[in-house]
Amino acid sequence: MEKNEPFTEIPVIDFGPFLNGSIEDKKQVAAEIGRACRNVGFFYLKNHGIPQELFDRVLTQSKHYFALPLEEKMKLKKTDANFVTGYNPIYNEKVSRLGDYKETFDFVRELPPDDSYLQMKGAVVYTGNMWPENLPGK
Repeated sequence: MEKNEPFTEIPVIDFGPFLNGSIEDKKQVAAEIGRACRNVGFFYLKNHGIPQELFDRVLTQSKHYFALPLEEKMKLKKTDANFVTGYNPIYNEKVSRLGDYKETFDFVRELPPDDSYLQMKGAVVYTGNMWPENLPGK
Protein backbone atom coordinates (compact mmCIF):
# COMPACT_ATOMS: atom_id res chain seq x y z
CA MET A 1 0.00 0.00 0.00
CA GLU A 2 1.48 3.33 -1.03
CA LYS A 3 0.85 6.74 0.50
CA ASN A 4 -2.80 7.86 0.41
CA GLU A 5 -3.94 4.59 -1.13
CA PRO A 6 -7.39 3.55 0.11
CA PHE A 7 -7.37 0.47 2.26
CA THR A 8 -9.87 -2.37 2.42
CA GLU A 9 -8.66 -4.05 5.60
CA ILE A 10 -6.62 -3.22 8.68
CA PRO A 11 -2.95 -4.08 8.04
CA VAL A 12 -1.55 -7.06 9.95
CA ILE A 13 2.18 -6.66 10.58
CA ASP A 14 4.38 -9.56 11.64
CA PHE A 15 6.74 -8.22 14.34
CA GLY A 16 8.66 -11.50 14.63
CA PRO A 17 11.31 -10.50 12.05
CA PHE A 18 11.92 -7.27 13.98
CA LEU A 19 12.48 -9.17 17.23
CA ASN A 20 14.54 -12.00 15.77
CA GLY A 21 15.76 -10.92 12.36
CA SER A 22 18.56 -9.06 10.67
CA ILE A 23 18.98 -5.29 10.40
CA GLU A 24 17.29 -5.49 6.99
CA ASP A 25 14.34 -7.41 8.53
CA LYS A 26 14.02 -4.70 11.20
CA LYS A 27 14.06 -1.96 8.55
CA GLN A 28 11.37 -3.78 6.55
CA VAL A 29 9.07 -4.12 9.58
CA ALA A 30 9.67 -0.47 10.49
CA ALA A 31 8.75 0.55 6.93
CA GLU A 32 5.53 -1.50 7.12
CA ILE A 33 4.60 0.17 10.42
CA GLY A 34 5.35 3.59 8.94
CA ARG A 35 3.13 2.93 5.91
CA ALA A 36 0.29 1.66 8.09
CA CYS A 37 0.50 4.70 10.36
CA ARG A 38 0.53 7.16 7.45
CA ASN A 39 -2.13 5.48 5.33
CA VAL A 40 -4.49 3.85 7.81
CA GLY A 41 -3.67 5.23 11.26
CA PHE A 42 -3.53 1.88 13.05
CA PHE A 43 -2.63 -1.77 12.52
CA TYR A 44 -2.67 -5.22 14.10
CA LEU A 45 0.64 -6.60 15.33
CA LYS A 46 1.25 -10.35 15.39
CA ASN A 47 4.21 -12.31 16.78
CA HIS A 48 4.92 -9.42 19.18
CA GLY A 49 6.26 -11.65 21.95
CA ILE A 50 3.75 -10.57 24.62
CA PRO A 51 2.26 -13.62 26.35
CA GLN A 52 -1.56 -13.80 26.11
CA GLU A 53 -1.83 -14.10 29.91
CA LEU A 54 -0.03 -10.77 30.38
CA PHE A 55 -2.11 -9.14 27.65
CA ASP A 56 -5.31 -10.33 29.39
CA ARG A 57 -4.12 -8.99 32.78
CA VAL A 58 -3.31 -5.58 31.29
CA LEU A 59 -6.73 -5.42 29.63
CA THR A 60 -8.44 -6.28 32.93
CA GLN A 61 -6.40 -3.66 34.82
CA SER A 62 -7.14 -1.01 32.20
CA LYS A 63 -10.87 -1.59 32.67
CA HIS A 64 -10.41 -1.13 36.43
CA TYR A 65 -8.31 2.00 35.96
CA PHE A 66 -10.64 3.78 33.52
CA ALA A 67 -13.59 3.04 35.83
CA LEU A 68 -11.93 5.07 38.62
CA PRO A 69 -13.27 8.55 39.41
CA LEU A 70 -11.64 11.33 37.36
CA GLU A 71 -10.05 12.76 40.51
CA GLU A 72 -8.12 9.50 41.04
CA LYS A 73 -7.01 9.26 37.40
CA MET A 74 -5.84 12.91 37.41
CA LYS A 75 -3.33 12.08 40.17
CA LEU A 76 -1.31 10.38 37.41
CA LYS A 77 -1.81 13.03 34.70
CA LYS A 78 1.11 13.52 32.35
CA THR A 79 3.16 16.63 33.09
CA ASP A 80 6.12 18.38 31.50
CA ALA A 81 8.38 16.57 33.97
CA ASN A 82 6.87 13.16 33.17
CA PHE A 83 5.84 13.47 29.54
CA VAL A 84 6.22 9.87 28.44
CA THR A 85 4.01 7.96 30.88
CA GLY A 86 0.82 8.63 32.76
CA TYR A 87 -2.80 9.58 32.25
CA ASN A 88 -4.13 11.72 29.40
CA PRO A 89 -7.68 12.95 30.01
CA ILE A 90 -10.20 13.52 27.24
CA TYR A 91 -9.13 16.34 24.88
CA ASN A 92 -5.60 16.45 26.37
CA GLU A 93 -3.97 15.08 23.21
CA LYS A 94 -4.71 17.11 20.11
CA VAL A 95 -4.55 15.95 16.54
CA SER A 96 -7.04 18.67 15.65
CA ARG A 97 -7.55 22.03 17.37
CA LEU A 98 -10.47 20.55 19.31
CA GLY A 99 -8.53 17.75 20.93
CA ASP A 100 -9.04 14.00 20.83
CA TYR A 101 -12.14 12.51 22.38
CA LYS A 102 -10.29 9.75 24.19
CA GLU A 103 -8.48 9.14 27.42
CA THR A 104 -5.30 7.11 27.61
CA PHE A 105 -2.82 5.74 30.10
CA ASP A 106 0.67 5.41 28.67
CA PHE A 107 3.32 3.19 30.20
CA VAL A 108 6.64 1.75 29.15
CA ARG A 109 8.51 -1.47 29.67
CA GLU A 110 10.18 -1.38 33.08
CA LEU A 111 13.97 -1.40 32.74
CA PRO A 112 16.55 -1.93 35.49
CA PRO A 113 18.75 1.11 36.28
CA ASP A 114 21.82 -0.62 34.79
CA ASP A 115 20.13 -1.37 31.44
CA SER A 116 22.33 -0.45 28.46
CA TYR A 117 19.49 1.53 26.84
CA LEU A 118 19.20 3.76 29.89
CA GLN A 119 22.94 4.29 29.87
CA MET A 120 22.89 5.56 26.28
CA LYS A 121 23.05 9.26 25.64
CA GLY A 122 19.61 10.35 24.51
CA ALA A 123 17.59 7.98 26.68
CA VAL A 124 16.56 10.92 28.85
CA VAL A 125 12.90 10.55 27.83
CA TYR A 126 12.65 7.36 29.85
CA THR A 127 11.09 8.45 33.13
CA GLY A 128 9.79 5.10 34.34
CA ASN A 129 6.13 4.48 35.11
CA MET A 130 3.61 6.02 37.44
CA TRP A 131 1.13 3.51 38.83
CA PRO A 132 -2.20 4.02 40.65
CA GLU A 133 -2.08 3.32 44.38
CA ASN A 134 -5.59 1.91 44.81
CA LEU A 135 -5.98 -0.42 41.85
CA PRO A 136 -7.05 -3.95 42.81
CA GLY A 137 -4.64 -6.65 41.62
CA LYS A 138 -1.99 -4.15 40.52
